[in-house]
Amino acid sequence: MLPFLVLQKAIIKQDETASSNHEMIERLLMDTCVHTYVTFRDFRDQSLQLIRSFIADPEQRTQDIVPSIPVFLLQYLALDTLKTQQENLFDEDQMLLFSPDNKQDVARYAIEEILRRTQKQEEPAQRNTLMALLCPDYQEVASRLVQKKKEQKEGKKDGE
Repeated sequence: MLPFLVLQKAIIKQDETASSNHEMIERLLMDTCVHTYVTFRDFRDQSLQLIRSFIADPEQRTQDIVPSIPVFLLQYLALDTLKTQQENLFDEDQMLLFSPDNKQDVARYAIEEILRRTQKQEEPAQRNTLMALLCPDYQEVASRLVQKKKEQKEGKKDGE
């Protein structure tokens, strides 16, 4: 996971101050990330399962499962790069994770998740606000109910 975090920082740095040195560092870090998947099969399988779940189930896109969408996308990119270099490391089902349709889905779901995570949380609605939304003339209705209740109480007192 660490090489992907370093790669993310390198990409940000490259965007801030573009230079050939930063570009070379970025390429070397991507090669390191790809090689990580060659060396550590369990990590590769775990990442492929995460991608499969990310595509299939919205509950598998939450921050507790995918802490960083940019790092997740770098992992996807590294695996896609590895797939083009060494197809023999992937079975047919795993290859399908990198089909054009699935690439589109990953991009769309990643954008949706980033937007969801960065969406400003509004303060909880107050009771009056909720009532106004549910029943626009709720104050009038409430006043009539209060008046009716008073009349009923007065009627009981008179009847006693």
